[in-house]
Amino acid sequence: MQDPEEFALSIGRQCVQAPTLDRMNLLFVQLDRDGNRVINVNDFYDQLNSPDPAAQLKVKALLDELGRNFDMNGDRSVTEAEFLEGFVRMALARPGPCSQGVSGPWFGC
Repeated sequence: MQDPEEFALSIGRQCVQAPTLDRMNLLFVQLDRDGNRVINVNDFYDQLNSPDPAAQLKVKALLDELGRNFDMNGDRSVTEAEFLEGFVRMALARPGPCSQGVSGPWFGC
């Protein structure tokens, strides 16, 4: 029997439409500044060395978020597959309309 979480992830992966994948791939490429097909701290070198402490804090927060939600194997870098997987996991974890007080036949609640 398949693990319920893995089953939900497999359905979530199938639901990602081609235009969404294209946008996610474009975002990945923009974040992967050195073009090595992974997002890691090297892609944010200039911002981390900024003379502006607020900019440094924002980038460190972004890197923490990337690590928490997208680095599935803990190697301190995010591949394109992990990037997609992270978005699918975040979408599945997001509360649906029924839990937010929305009701109606379209929502099944």
